[in-house]
Amino acid sequence: MRRTDDDVFVRNVGWSLRTIERLPDRIVAGGSRASDVVGTLAESLAGLSVEHLPFDPPVELEPAAAPGWRGLAAPLGLVLAMSGNLAAPTIDFPVAGHDGEPAAAELGDTARRLGPWAAAASLLGLSALGLDQAHLGMQAGRLQRHADSVYGSVVSGPASGPGQRVKLELRVSELENRNAESAGGQVRTSPLTVLSKMSSVVPADIEVEFESYNYDPPNVRLRGQGATFETVTRLQQLLDAETDFSDVAVSDVRTAPGGVGVVFELRFRIGSDSSSA
Repeated sequence: MRRTDDDVFVRNVGWSLRTIERLPDRIVAGGSRASDVVGTLAESLAGLSVEHLPFDPPVELEPAAAPGWRGLAAPLGLVLAMSGNLAAPTIDFPVAGHDGEPAAAELGDTARRLGPWAAAASLLGLSALGLDQAHLGMQAGRLQRHADSVYGSVVSGPASGPGQRVKLELRVSELENRNAESAGGQVRTSPLTVLSKMSSVVPADIEVEFESYNYDPPNVRLRGQGATFETVTRLQQLLDAETDFSDVAVSDVRTAPGGVGVVFELRFRIGSDSSSA
């Protein structure tokens, strides 16, 4: 059985040859599909010698060239249609047995050539992104350690537990204060500044750990735990003697759960009585 596109090809070749004034006596067909159509061509072109080229043609058309050949064949067939001798032809020249879409084949070849490069570029992009994130993670870690050292120098205590809770509360309050300042709000003494002043007044031998911190300028309220009742009394005296603080008061002093140390609540105001007035 012959393929339908072979019949179309033979018919179109016949139309094209009939537009030539002086037909050659000899026609040579070459290419990968030539052997399939030589016999049909010989039957269609009576009186002409149709031969099969025994070797590959010097120029083998690429599949992408098929649209160009179709464009050239159409005017040849239309000449015959204009003469009135033939009905309007359907022009379709399959080239080298190519049955698919030339454009799709060309795009497929291009994709295959560029595929490895695209994969390599994607891999490099992901690697660069990973390196950037790793670098940012290292920077964030350094900043976190620096922040911990700064807050740790002001608020002594363990890295976790109540001491860590106070440090986190301080960070939130500090950020809220800076946000208010950047928004045009009233500039006030920051929570960290308050504790820094306390740290400069209270010596290291006073063993106190704060568990909660509330700062509503100019009022400060802290809950903490000291080693003894005397420790709490001495803390109150030292803060009361500092001119930056006023109305220093200690309340709710009692033995801590478990019988070790005492818990207390400390209240004071930022600034002296005269400045507050």
